[in-house]
Amino acid sequence: MNLVSNIVNNVGSNIVNDIPYRKGLLAAIVSLTLVGCGSSNNESVKPIQPTAPTNPTTTTKPTIGTELQNKLTLAFPRSTTVFGIEIRGSANTSIEAIQHAAKILAGYLDNDQDGHADNEGLVAKLVENDATLIMASTESEMQKITEQYLSAKLLENAALEDLYVNEMFPKGSDSSVESRSESKVESRNFDATLEEILHLINQFGYAKQYPDVFAAKVDSSVADAMDIARGGRFETVPAKYSDSAWFTYEDASCDYACMVGEYTYWALTSILGAQAFEGRFDEIKDEWKLNTKEKVQAIDPAIYNILTNANYGLPSQLPDGSYDAIKFKVNGVTLDTKKNQVFAYISEQNFQNIAVYGTHGVEKAAYDRAVEDIAEVLGSLNAEVKLGLLNAGVKMLVVEDEGTLDKHIEYLMTLLPLEAVFSNDGGTDETLENDNGLSSTKLELMYLIVYYSLLTEADLSEQYQQLQSAYTEAVDNGLFVPAEAYQDDYVDAVHQNASDKNTLKYGSYLFNLANIYFGNDVAVAGEFTITTVAQLEANNPLGFAFVEALFDAGNDTGGQTPATFTFKDGDSSKVYMNGVINSNTLKDINKLLADHPQLKTLVLQDVPGSMDDEINLLASKVIRQHGLATHIPADGMVASGGTDMFLAGVERTIEAGAKIGVHAWAGGDKQATDYPKDHDEHKGYLKYYQEMGIPQAFYWFTIAAAPAESIHWMSEAEMRLYSMLTN
Repeated sequence: MNLVSNIVNNVGSNIVNDIPYRKGLLAAIVSLTLVGCGSSNNESVKPIQPTAPTNPTTTTKPTIGTELQNKLTLAFPRSTTVFGIEIRGSANTSIEAIQHAAKILAGYLDNDQDGHADNEGLVAKLVENDATLIMASTESEMQKITEQYLSAKLLENAALEDLYVNEMFPKGSDSSVESRSESKVESRNFDATLEEILHLINQFGYAKQYPDVFAAKVDSSVADAMDIARGGRFETVPAKYSDSAWFTYEDASCDYACMVGEYTYWALTSILGAQAFEGRFDEIKDEWKLNTKEKVQAIDPAIYNILTNANYGLPSQLPDGSYDAIKFKVNGVTLDTKKNQVFAYISEQNFQNIAVYGTHGVEKAAYDRAVEDIAEVLGSLNAEVKLGLLNAGVKMLVVEDEGTLDKHIEYLMTLLPLEAVFSNDGGTDETLENDNGLSSTKLELMYLIVYYSLLTEADLSEQYQQLQSAYTEAVDNGLFVPAEAYQDDYVDAVHQNASDKNTLKYGSYLFNLANIYFGNDVAVAGEFTITTVAQLEANNPLGFAFVEALFDAGNDTGGQTPATFTFKDGDSSKVYMNGVINSNTLKDINKLLADHPQLKTLVLQDVPGSMDDEINLLASKVIRQHGLATHIPADGMVASGGTDMFLAGVERTIEAGAKIGVHAWAGGDKQATDYPKDHDEHKGYLKYYQEMGIPQAFYWFTIAAAPAESIHWMSEAEMRLYSMLTN
């Protein structure tokens, strides 16, 4: 089952007057007291036409204690400044990333690139409010840092915006790609730097300098324009936006002030051409439909006139990261003088790749092969798993031989976590392909994936459980026996955490699993007794499915097919669901119900679980609220989170042969059974089943029926015992 351990009760808030609108990690950490205004329901009111721009206002610099500044210095030691505005990065944030952020910030503020801010009053307001961009390699790292150094009290009045390196795509802000017309710009990833820095400037700059125009509050000029764009003034997300609305953000966690900030971002970046590249409209149309300057000007003249008013000094050109009027030096970088003594080749971790180091005795060709192989693997790796590796700061070493490794072992241990391959160990070059057509470089990455992503990232606990289940299946079928160095209780100083938790065997299993799956079906794959992909699929289907999901090139469901909904035989009262519940499922179900009010039954054909627990819960409640029945056909299957969704049906029926699977949940290195019965970790699950009319005894049954790495298929008698079926 995949329910959140602590279910959040979403309480509708009133429209706020003037609070930070960023809905990211920092906003989630701080609990704010919201001062309400406006109506107390969700109905729209007549939009107010935007007011004319006002003259800039002046404010007194707030008194901010030195404690926050001291904590920021400790938490984010790397820093640079742009016109007095600080950018601070964690120790894992690369110099390259900080400099790119600085160039984007400078490009916004000094749009003509003459070395002077275009709107000095705006910059003064940002400096006055101590506006600071803080950076980390990933959201997970940011969370760990804030939990360690920054309390909610410190953050409450802090003028901070966060940015994660893994969301930065410098080429996504490069205006040199031929043209910014909608038809010619090549497809690429969007650079989040453009968004987060604009939020910083808008929230702590424009909104403070021109509050009547830009403030994130009711009746500012921008807010009034937004009310028109949304089809009315809504203090929370409406059940359904008007078909004529063009700003239709549906994130319930984004309040009115947050909506104003997001609307400003969408409008300005569309005017500047950032949203016009090929494929971008399809990515954003459910939230924002005016992705070009021409569309904004024609359909939303209110915001267009505000954002192109020269009196405010807003940028007229999109920053592309090429700003060179000022050189930005990054301070707080500790030089590792030993590194250059040991390594001849050094590629540090960047936006998309892990660090790769090569010792002096390694030939350049061997090092280059390793770098290319690593890039190839990471390019096809599931996006969330890849983020785990980047967050952990893993490294791959290309070392000449075992003697070189032993010579520098004391220093190399300071670089953990890492793996190593040899370029000339007894005449063997592990950067070359083996008999099975694979290099050791690619295969050694499997250990890092297991030990420093699947094992350590809480968000990947379900994938880790799937790996464990696949391993158990292979062992039970006599297909795999780990070597001595991967048996339980073996001490591995390099991978101490995995060793302590007896998880070395899973690294060995994935290493050999990849050797079969990606190999040429010729060589025996280590500890496996089979050699071909066909044998793997037939005898270890869970392993086959796992590796297919793992290397899915970033599918947001962790490689499993996202849930889809289809109608059959022209019957619009019954819809068939297949696939994994993910972050889009709630939106899909809401749209399904809005478009098909005659819908009566949800048929769960093949729903093996959920990749987004909170969405699964919310979607299941919507199913119950709309009075839908749920049904599993004879060849149907639900498991884990899919079982929870089945329980949302007002009427719940199955056909003979249908399968319902349950198991204990797990988080980190603990399972449900590790907690006493009165522990808070159980309460969220118990509350959900109570709301669905399922006896609480069912919960205790599920966690005892099978461990997290396995599954228990329920008998019909068990289903009826726990009131899962209504007839």
